[in-house]
Amino acid sequence: AETTGTVEHSPGSTRAPTTEVLPQDAMTINGDSPVAFSNMTVDHEGNFPQKRRAQAVPTSQPAAGTSPVTVEAIAQALREELQAGFATQQSRLSKEIREEIGDAMLQVNKRIEAVEKGVTRQLQQVFTSVQELSVCQEKQAVTLVQTGAETQQLVRRVLALEEQLAKLENRPSPTGTTEEPTRRPAFIVGGWDSNQEAKQTLDKAKAILKDLQADVDLEDAFVPGLRRGYIIVPMVARPQETGEEMRGRIQQAVLRVRTANIELGTKEDGSPSRLWMAVSQPPERRKKAQLAAKTKRLLLELHGDHGRLDVEWSTGSVWHKDVKVASTSGTRPASAVEAGPGWIDLKEIAKQLRTEGDTVKDTWKPLAARLR
Repeated sequence: AETTGTVEHSPGSTRAPTTEVLPQDAMTINGDSPVAFSNMTVDHEGNFPQKRRAQAVPTSQPAAGTSPVTVEAIAQALREELQAGFATQQSRLSKEIREEIGDAMLQVNKRIEAVEKGVTRQLQQVFTSVQELSVCQEKQAVTLVQTGAETQQLVRRVLALEEQLAKLENRPSPTGTTEEPTRRPAFIVGGWDSNQEAKQTLDKAKAILKDLQADVDLEDAFVPGLRRGYIIVPMVARPQETGEEMRGRIQQAVLRVRTANIELGTKEDGSPSRLWMAVSQPPERRKKAQLAAKTKRLLLELHGDHGRLDVEWSTGSVWHKDVKVASTSGTRPASAVEAGPGWIDLKEIAKQLRTEGDTVKDTWKPLAARLR
C-alpha cells in the first residue's frame, strides 16, 4: 500500500508543492525489483529531487550504574587469564617431570642392584679361589718340608759315601803303594748350536759319523747337559786292541772328519759353523795348550813372523825366530812373567817385534785373563 502526503510551503515561496513518499512505499520500474524511496522529497514540477540531510546518529552511552570499558581493564583481564593458564601449564609440566624423574630413578636403582649382585658374585668367586689357593699353598708347604727333610737325609748319605770313598782311596794297595785315580780318555765331536737339545745333538752326531764311516764306537756317547752343541765319547779299546792302536784308530777318525769339512750352520757372527772332532786332553795338558795358543795369537796380532813361529802344544812352548818366548818347562828367563801354568817373556817379544813394551802388555792382558 502506498501512503502519500502533500507538503505545504510557507507563504511567499516560489517552489511548487511536493509530495512525500513514506518509507513503506515501493515502486517497480520496468518489471525490476521494487525500489524503496525513504524520506525523499519529490518535486511535482519535474525538478531533481533533493536529498534530506542525514540526521545525526546519537552515540551509545553506558548504562547507568556500570563502569566504562577501558584498555587497562582489558589488559588486566588478559593478564589474569595468562597467569591462570601459566599456573595450570606449570602444574601439569611439574607433574610430568616428577613422573619422568621417578621412572629414571627407578631404572637407575634397578641397574645399581644388578651391578651390586654381579660384584657380589665375583667377590664370592674370588674369595673361593683365594681359599683354594691357600689350601694348595698349605699342601705345598708340607711337601717342601718333606722334601727338605729328604734332601738333608740324602746329603748326609752322600757325605758318608764320600768319607768312605776317601778312606778307600787312602788305603794302601797290596804292593805297598797308593794307586792314583786314572782318568778315562775320550774324544769330543761338536759344531752345533750350544742351545740345541741334548737328544738332538746326540742323534745328529751319531748319524753324521755313521755317514762318514768313522771307525769309532758310540755306544757310551753322551751330552754333558740339557743343551749342548757337542758330545763326549769315551775311548774304549776293542778286544785284543792295544792302547796305541786305539789312539791311532781315533786319530784316523779325527782326520776323516777334518777332511770332510762339513758345514752344520751359521754362527752368530755370520761365519759358517763346521763339524769338528778332537781327542780330549787332561786338564793340565789343556792348560799348557792354551798357553801356547794365546802366545801364538799375541805374536800374530802384533804382526810377528808366521814362518819363524814354532809351537809345541804338549809343553806349551813357543819359539819365535829361534828364541823361546813362552813355555811350561825349562828355565824361566829373568825378564819373563807368570802366565797360567807357565811363563811368557813379553820384553823379548817387544824386542823382536820392535814394539813398545806397553803395547805388548795391553795386547796380552785380555788374553792372559782367559788362562785363569
